[in-house]
Amino acid sequence: MRELKRTLARSSIYARAAALDMVESVSRDATVRKEHWQITGTVEVYGNQSRVAVEVTQQEENCSELHIKMLSPAPNLSPDGQNRVLIFLADGMEQLLENTSAQGN
Repeated sequence: MRELKRTLARSSIYARAAALDMVESVSRDATVRKEHWQITGTVEVYGNQSRVAVEVTQQEENCSELHIKMLSPAPNLSPDGQNRVLIFLADGMEQLLENTSAQGN
């Protein structure tokens, strides 16, 4: 199972909102499990549909950790392609956080 982990310089409330926005923008079946605050969904990235799980945990006051796991890759998606899907999602989430910061929210 492929996994990507990043540290985000934002509190978990903002990081979770960005994660949810990003996953919902590329998935029709995004689901949030509130007890563990995990988002799962079948995302379509670069024409391939893969099932992923996204978790955001609070590390410090203004620092969160993002975990994205590839649960079920699209058929015939190479390991490099799987990594690109995870990077696409993480980059999108970070961009949403930057946009929010730039707007002063």
